[in-house]
Amino acid sequence: MRNILQGVDIRRLEMDTWPTVDETLLDAEEREPFRRRKCAVIAVIRSNSVNLGAEESGLTPKEVRRVFKRCLKIHRDGRVTGFRACVRYHRIKNYELSDETTTGYAGLLGRLFRNYPSIEKALIRFATSRKNSEMTLPVRVSDLSFKLLELCREVGLAANEYPLAAVESARKALEGWYARLADSMGRGFIRAEFGEDAARQYDDGLEAYVSSVDPHRIMVFDEWTAHAFTAVEIPQPGGGTMWVPISRYKFINGVRRGDHVVCASRPVLRKEPDVAEFLATIEGAIRPHRRREFTVPGYAYPATPCFTSDTPGGEWLLPDLLYLDRSLVHLAAENRIAITRGLGSIILYGPPRRPRGRGDVEALNSFFATKVRKFPTTTGSGPKDPVRHEPEKEAVRLHFHHDLLAQFLEMLRVDYSTCGKKSLKGHTPMEVFQRWAGNSCTILRHLPPSHRDQFALAELCVPVTISCDQKSGRQPVVRYKYGEYVGPHLANMRSRNKEKCLLVLNRQAAHLGRLYSLREHEKHEIDVLHTRGEWKEPHTLRERELYYDFKVSRQQKPRDRTKSRTQQLREFCERQAAADKDMALVYADLSKPAAEGTADPLVEPHATQAKEVPESSEETWRKLNCLSEKITW
Repeated sequence: MRNILQGVDIRRLEMDTWPTVDETLLDAEEREPFRRRKCAVIAVIRSNSVNLGAEESGLTPKEVRRVFKRCLKIHRDGRVTGFRACVRYHRIKNYELSDETTTGYAGLLGRLFRNYPSIEKALIRFATSRKNSEMTLPVRVSDLSFKLLELCREVGLAANEYPLAAVESARKALEGWYARLADSMGRGFIRAEFGEDAARQYDDGLEAYVSSVDPHRIMVFDEWTAHAFTAVEIPQPGGGTMWVPISRYKFINGVRRGDHVVCASRPVLRKEPDVAEFLATIEGAIRPHRRREFTVPGYAYPATPCFTSDTPGGEWLLPDLLYLDRSLVHLAAENRIAITRGLGSIILYGPPRRPRGRGDVEALNSFFATKVRKFPTTTGSGPKDPVRHEPEKEAVRLHFHHDLLAQFLEMLRVDYSTCGKKSLKGHTPMEVFQRWAGNSCTILRHLPPSHRDQFALAELCVPVTISCDQKSGRQPVVRYKYGEYVGPHLANMRSRNKEKCLLVLNRQAAHLGRLYSLREHEKHEIDVLHTRGEWKEPHTLRERELYYDFKVSRQQKPRDRTKSRTQQLREFCERQAAADKDMALVYADLSKPAAEGTADPLVEPHATQAKEVPESSEETWRKLNCLSEKITW
């Protein structure tokens, strides 16, 4: 006899995951047939024999085979039908009318929608739109019936055809159709029924879906405000320096859900991060961690592994799912496209006002906030908080540089990942991750080695046009954001004048770019470009945008051609930072060294002098060391 289990997905044979049936709820005459069918299905799965199942249950082999196949089918709810198929008259799929001579109205509405799909589409738009007609909300069945008859007349149905000939105008069938529509439309149905406010708080079951995925393959990200003022050192024209406080800024934290290992903690010297900063944070979570060079006495990494990249097989590890909130940065189309194409991961957005769904990353933010509140520069919970005592003046007096706060949070990140937790039964997050990664049954998904050299999620792809003045003999250029890009190969392509191409930029090295052809049979790289003129030196795309946003060129009269645009921008921010904390934050952002997770340039830039982090005096370190008495590691 042919093997009945041949070609069957083994996951459908796991009876422990099948939906169950309460036998006590069945009638007396239905209970015994259900038990016989259930016994036959169990015998077939265990022995792989239809005859043995027929002998134990008393059914015919044909009946056993039919019930067994019904149990393995996918139900309308998306799960395996399971033992529900052993109940008599249990329907697995929707009713479809196949006999044209059938009397009654059963199945006629479904056949109408199959023959005229435009009627169903128009009825769905009518049921889910708050602008069509002057109907009251929620939608009444009488309104649906009136709209259905109107649509049937438009397509040319005769008066003796269904539903025009029906007495109740298919109202009973429309009730069931509208109930199924409400279950399938989800957020759209809630918006049509109860308004936009209810739709914003709609819980579409994402948390239940997230719980079904392996938690070790889930990364959760969230922003956290640094609840402490820091200062920045600004050089003065007459010599010396001046310390001024800067506005509060953000940190982007990321946690692996299954083991609570901190996969990312990136400082963003802005009030609100943008897409580039968020994508750079995800890059840092994927890349092997770049360890900091601590300048605070006593700060050092432990000898034990404290990052996922320290574990064999944990470097370049890709997540299967990213769980985010509904902030504007996370919902940006550029963000979704970069993650899905670059990582092959799924993005899920939790419902608003439900922080419990991201409790793991919220716990990390709370841990950071509790430790930072012990600083004398803390902002507290408000201006009247007794913990807060002139934090701006304390930040200036202590010369509390923003890099010191970043170093402190780096140590907190290490401490969070290497200390035992009650939620992990006393184990550390790194121990749980190493146990999961070292399991022989675990399949790890890594970034391919061919993509690691120039791995960058924050790349910007923009359509550009090649400009070439052939009469004057000037070489072809590509212009974008006030910068002109040239290249050695592009200079010899004067025939491509006014041709549309694709320019790929790295936001952290905007002076370099790759130019791709959009011709039908080419679609390859044309040249590696670099900027010329005013923006020829290495710079970021944000520096170029800020220069023209602040209109620095109008602040300097006459125009100083001896200084570069980036140097003029920093000098402008230096002059404004003394009186404006927001401008001081911009100056700190422009002066910070290359952060963790940023992609390498497309080609090696010109050699520039390395920036040195300013060291504080011994008196400042003495004052800062007093904080160690308040902070327990």
